[in-house]
Amino acid sequence: MSPHRLVVEHFIGKITKGLEVNHKDGNKHNNRVTNLEIVSKSENEKHKYHTLGYKIHNLKLTKEIASEIRKKYKTKKYSYPDLAKEYGVSHMTIGRIIRRAQISYL
Repeated sequence: MSPHRLVVEHFIGKITKGLEVNHKDGNKHNNRVTNLEIVSKSENEKHKYHTLGYKIHNLKLTKEIASEIRKKYKTKKYSYPDLAKEYGVSHMTIGRIIRRAQISYL
């Protein structure tokens, strides 16, 4: 078991199936309990994108986030690339969300 999982399970609680450990500061070597939290895979991937600044290609979005994306796009203040960068997905995924094409949600 990894050190961060040991710290979380000892000090925070059991990590149930489908959840992961997130390093709040983005440093995977900082395993202090104050730097760790239990989150969903989607939350962890979004945090990685916003903290580390790289694109996560397989991020699955909730229906609520998809709705939020559509509302932002309707304002005409956001382009596909703007939304793709903000949510850590490709501009093609944003297009599918806007067009309500078949897409996997969490």
